[in-house]
Amino acid sequence: MHGIRKNIVWLASYPKSGNTWFRIFLSNLLSNSKEPASINHLHLLPIVSSRSIFDRYLGTHTSDLTYDEIDSLRPRVYRLISKESKNDIFLKTHDAWGLNADGNPIFPEEVTKGAVYLIRNPLDIAVSFAFHNNADIDKTISEMNNTKYGLCLNNSKLMNQIPQHLLSWSEHVISWVHRSNLPVYVLRYEDMIGEPEKTFSRVLGFLQIAYTDKKLSLALQNSAFDKLSEQEEKNGFRERPIHSKKFFRSGQINYWKIYLSTTQVKQIIKLHRTVMEEFGYLE
Repeated sequence: MHGIRKNIVWLASYPKSGNTWFRIFLSNLLSNSKEPASINHLHLLPIVSSRSIFDRYLGTHTSDLTYDEIDSLRPRVYRLISKESKNDIFLKTHDAWGLNADGNPIFPEEVTKGAVYLIRNPLDIAVSFAFHNNADIDKTISEMNNTKYGLCLNNSKLMNQIPQHLLSWSEHVISWVHRSNLPVYVLRYEDMIGEPEKTFSRVLGFLQIAYTDKKLSLALQNSAFDKLSEQEEKNGFRERPIHSKKFFRSGQINYWKIYLSTTQVKQIIKLHRTVMEEFGYLE
């Protein structure tokens, strides 16, 4: 255990919950420039499921490995990432927290400083995720309710990310917030929208990141959705799925009231009521 540092901060979320926005905010805050950070150069805040990252640290091709073999090696890769860095590292993940086939946590506690769990009303996620995937809303709701749902699980072609197991929306939340045994800060998307200064300053306190009010304000300005959308329109966004028309749409809340039918709303609430109540989505 000699030389091991707790320097990894997991930025964990179900898709379309504000993770990319938060990474861009951190990029702007940690930058020494007054100009907005490029949305296409978030090198200090990568997504941990990147296949190229795994291939580099393992010195082999993950395309030659089974899903279970990859999961077994994930803790090793994250330890290597931790060992390589002298500073805190912020790593994005959409995985649910869990154990691999060996019974070991995929996200090793011994190198973890903490986790920021970004949560969003699942009613809004259903709409945003459907647009993101250019998919039917009913199909999206079915995936959010599926305990076996995941990303990049297609065996017919090689994806640029390794497989990620999400479980259902509720199970995803519970896995990080209640089962991970890690220091977790829950960051509500709605608070990021409604009270940005207060909300972002609190999470920076959790992360032990020093800042000034002026720098916080500038980072928020440079991370505004209109500026992100403008960047995407001008230069594209490398993290946008190929079938998605636009990554940064509006970032607003309560869009579900426009797009979801009464039946669709009931479907989501029926399965996720407990977690929705816990985080104030049914008040």
